[in-house]
Amino acid sequence: MALLFGAVPGGPELLIILLVLLLLFGGTAVLLAVVGVGGLRLLGGASDADAGADEARIAELERDLSETRAELAELRSEREDDAGSAGDRGGTDDADDYEESRSS
Repeated sequence: MALLFGAVPGGPELLIILLVLLLLFGGTAVLLAVVGVGGLRLLGGASDADAGADEARIAELERDLSETRAELAELRSEREDDAGSAGDRGGTDDADDYEESRSS
């Protein structure tokens, strides 16, 4: 079996230089290729299944938000009713008032 660089003067040195260049720049090139392909997949167009899952998730979050807003409105109205009935009796409301805490 004949060596690849047997008859070329400086062949082993060229082989060593190519190996060093591969070690220096090959890892960077592979890393850039992996990150580039991964980035393209992240930025690429979503498939129909992904889009459907996203729409379902958005709908779920909107439903949760509307429920939370309804609960908040109910709690605020209960608090106002409690404050109004305490004022009718001449008592004081011991609960911290949101507006008063925001003004200080």
